[in-house]
Amino acid sequence: MRRVHGSLLLVVVAFAVVAAPAIAQTPAPSAATGGVSGVAPTVATLTGTVNPHGVATRYFFQYGPRGLSKRTASVAVGSGTDPVQISQQVSDLQPNKLYAYRLVATSDGGTVMGARRDFRTPRESAVTPVVSTGSATNVADTGATLNGAINTRGATGTYQFQYGPSRQYGASTPAAPFGPTTNGTAISSPVGSLAPATTYHYRLVFQPSSGRAVLGRDRTFTTTRIPNGLLIEAKPNPVRYGAGIQVAGVLAGSDNSGVGITVQADTFPFDGNWQNVASGRTDPTGAYVIAVSPMISSSQLRTVAATRPQVISQLTTVGVRLGVSLRVNRHPRRGARVRFRGHVTPSQDGAAVSIQRRVRGTYRTIARTRVNGSSYSRRVRIRSSGRYRALVRPTDGSHVSGNRSRLIRVR
Repeated sequence: MRRVHGSLLLVVVAFAVVAAPAIAQTPAPSAATGGVSGVAPTVATLTGTVNPHGVATRYFFQYGPRGLSKRTASVAVGSGTDPVQISQQVSDLQPNKLYAYRLVATSDGGTVMGARRDFRTPRESAVTPVVSTGSATNVADTGATLNGAINTRGATGTYQFQYGPSRQYGASTPAAPFGPTTNGTAISSPVGSLAPATTYHYRLVFQPSSGRAVLGRDRTFTTTRIPNGLLIEAKPNPVRYGAGIQVAGVLAGSDNSGVGITVQADTFPFDGNWQNVASGRTDPTGAYVIAVSPMISSSQLRTVAATRPQVISQLTTVGVRLGVSLRVNRHPRRGARVRFRGHVTPSQDGAAVSIQRRVRGTYRTIARTRVNGSSYSRRVRIRSSGRYRALVRPTDGSHVSGNRSRLIRVR
């Protein structure tokens, strides 16, 4: 009976050993420390390879000049099953020092350290930053954007653009901190308050924290012209027949000194038959004053500047008044008939003439007649003293209305 019980016990124990489930282990990542690139006096890029082996993994680098006292930020690399190339830049190095470093990968499967490796940073003076002056963009009449690129090769410092009308420059953008970098990094600075239509020299300058400034090559750009504009004014307006006027104005914009100005006229009926009637030049400020004489018909005037492209002003219309004379006996007997007579220049045959007396600031017509050729005559009975004039209405639009003689006092 005891043998049977012992056999049963052995069978149960053997079955328990065979049936117990196996406990799976989480695989650890692998980490291989790679080389170093972009080594400069204060910066370097550490590289390596990490294989997560299917488990979410993070990595970082340990480094330092004496032991591995420093570390980079921890970065996730995923949970794949293939090796991943990784890199991190460190920028707190010192020139001419030996540094150790290694790659560390960590996951739920454990922490793995790559092999320890070394590199040495170069001396500060052994590396010269690369400075490249680029082309200017957004060039306008008074401003532009200056561009360039700098590879500090690990150095830190400041940059600025020097610019001016010659290679002596004379102006610069504010110095701005820059670096460290290990490749060409683009930079730009806007400049303003420039003179229109002017050639400017410029270059990019990098000043390391220690050592001499590194100069980019000299380049040039030319600001654009300010488009010209032409103003015009004529005085007096209207003008008496046969008299002259002055046409004045300003040529605004670039290169406006000493520019030839031509006055053109299109006489009534303003059919576009422009004729050159006078000319002159602008002064150093672009202003001009040109005499035009004689004026014999109402005209549209414009000025034309000899610029490229040619600039033409707006139109101004100058009216021409008829010349009207008046003669009359100043001391007639009260109630006597008095002859008002005169001439109209130029001839206005058939034009209406009004003989008017001034009464309390207004004019009252006391008689009417018409021009015969270039003269008129009308007898009027004068019952009271006063001031008189003749008003002539022109026969067409070549002369303005309101053509009047001078006032004559009759007692």
